[in-house]
Amino acid sequence: MSQIGNLKFRPTVFEKMHNLRYIHFYFPPFSAARHADQVDYKKLYADGVDSIYLPDELRVLHWPNYPFKSLSSFNPHNLVVLELTRGNIEQLWNEDDHLDPANLRKINVSYCKNLRKIPNLIGAINLKSLICTECRSLVEFPCLNHLASLETLQLEGCLNLKKFPEVPTHFSTLYLGQTGIGEVPDSIEKFLGT
Repeated sequence: MSQIGNLKFRPTVFEKMHNLRYIHFYFPPFSAARHADQVDYKKLYADGVDSIYLPDELRVLHWPNYPFKSLSSFNPHNLVVLELTRGNIEQLWNEDDHLDPANLRKINVSYCKNLRKIPNLIGAINLKSLICTECRSLVEFPCLNHLASLETLQLEGCLNLKKFPEVPTHFSTLYLGQTGIGEVPDSIEKFLGT
């Protein structure tokens, strides 16, 4: 895609691909554009498109610079990996839809500057990694205490995140640098060795 300048997606591009399991977009390094802000990924889509259909059978969605505000009506039940780094996303999915992302193992929404809230992940019982590095608009985080499989939580650079979420204490990786978090629970302080 790095060599195709006039490619335009319709919102229904994946609609008849019922068995589609893997979407992985690749964009060239930003050195070609000098700065990520100079690249308008919205130009890849037909004018007026504000969402795109994603098949519910999808297992892997790797879409850097995801241009839409949410995953719209997509049901993440079969999803294992969700990577939307540097995207325009404001929320992953609507909590009122009562979705069950039971197979989800990894969420990476790093550098999503408009992401304000991580949805309730109560059904994500197999989630191992939640990476929200440099999500500077992130202000709300759900309780993660029920996520027995969670090993990695990265919140560094989330400057507006003031409250540390309730979490299990069996992490192998926990990054909290450069956040607005003022205090952490005693159980986490013991984990951190303070």
